[in-house]
Amino acid sequence: MWILISGKSYAGKDTVADEFVKHVPGKRASFAVLAKEEFCAQTHLDITRMLCDRDYKERHRKQLIAYAMGKRAVDPDYFVRALEAQLANEPLVIISDYRFPSEADYLRSRENLQVFCVRVVASSESRRERGWIANPSIDDGVSECNLDGGTFDLCVINNGSLEHLREFEICSFAAHFMNRYKTAD
Repeated sequence: MWILISGKSYAGKDTVADEFVKHVPGKRASFAVLAKEEFCAQTHLDITRMLCDRDYKERHRKQLIAYAMGKRAVDPDYFVRALEAQLANEPLVIISDYRFPSEADYLRSRENLQVFCVRVVASSESRRERGWIANPSIDDGVSECNLDGGTFDLCVINNGSLEHLREFEICSFAAHFMNRYKTAD
């Protein structure tokens, strides 16, 4: 089973994924890590900084998105297929950066593979408190808006503190998932 987590920048997708793996044993992964590794290799940028330094990543975000979109233009399933190959033996995979319907469509087309889609939602105010600065050239891009209005198995509201997220949303998320996961076996 794959759990695909989506949401806007600074909504808390990574935090939700990190907290969720504390409750449900699974392998956490990201489509973007593959894109960042390839992008950094081609542009000679520092992959460690790209993965760990938010300011560094933000400085290169437009170029990184252009690189990934170029790959997807040639093969829409490029990153999801590569990640699937890496994680083929994992019974539960938690992806923190689901951004395109084709990712879920591809995984759903795989025999005997269940897909559970989660949307993390946070207000603009909450996102700003976490460091988000509105930038229409990024925020209105397809990688940020492609799943707006989509259908999800679960929505996690992340406007409060980490403690609130842990106490209410993650426990609800884990219970909802475990109930569905058990009935799907």
